[in-house]
Amino acid sequence: MKPGQGRGGGLKIRVSGLSPGTHEYSFRVSPSDLPLDENFDAPVEMTVRLEKTVRQIIVRSAITASGTFPCDRCLGTFRQAISCRYAMVYIHDEEEAERFPPEDVRVINPDV
Repeated sequence: MKPGQGRGGGLKIRVSGLSPGTHEYSFRVSPSDLPLDENFDAPVEMTVRLEKTVRQIIVRSAITASGTFPCDRCLGTFRQAISCRYAMVYIHDEEEAERFPPEDVRVINPDV
C-alpha cells in the first residue's frame, strides 16, 4: 500500500498519471490538517482503493477517527471512535453517469 500525501490542505491522490488498474493508498494525518473541530484529537486514518479504467475511476475508502465530545445529558465528556465508508464514481461521460445515483457520481474531464 502506498502512502498518500496528507499535508497542507487535505488528502490528495494524483490520478492523471496513474495507469489503469487497482491502486491502494493509506493516509494518517493530524486532525488539524483537515476541516475538523478541536474535539478530534487523534490522527485520522484512511485507506483508499482506487480502480482506474479508461472510462471511469472508482474510489472506495474507509476512514477512522476519534475524539472527546461533550455529553448533552450529563455535560461530562466521553471518548468516541468514529468510522465510515465512502464510495464515489468519477466518470467521463455525462450520459453514462445517469446510470448511477447522483450523489455517488461526478463527471470529470476526459484528460484525467
